[in-house]
Amino acid sequence: MGMEEVSAASGQGRERKRYTVNSGFSLLLLLLIAISLISFASLSLVSARADSRISDQYAARVRDYYTAHGKGQEYLQKLESGDAQTMVIPAGENMQLVLEIVPGQEGGRKWKLQSEKLENTGNYEYDDHLQVMH
Repeated sequence: MGMEEVSAASGQGRERKRYTVNSGFSLLLLLLIAISLISFASLSLVSARADSRISDQYAARVRDYYTAHGKGQEYLQKLESGDAQTMVIPAGENMQLVLEIVPGQEGGRKWKLQSEKLENTGNYEYDDHLQVMH
């Protein structure tokens, strides 16, 4: 990686000196590798941040579900009547836990948990104004 002195003979016996640089290809290759590594590093960082955000949202949803589930279990423990009823417990921003309770059988509990389901309460409006196919 340096300059080499190259002698060129002219027609009159005098030597003319030319200088050439031999590091062009290696420098170009080094720059290409550095740009590639920087690009991959930035893509990796963006991907890691997106994964972290998604996992935080999932953890919040799971926490909200189990909080609602715990409230439902507390309600069922205190339940005395055997009447059919439906209990709705909020489970976060756009979810609710629905418990359907029916009368129990003779000699056992007065109530029976018929179903327990998590319902979406959000009203989503999908953006469909972009026409991909005609």
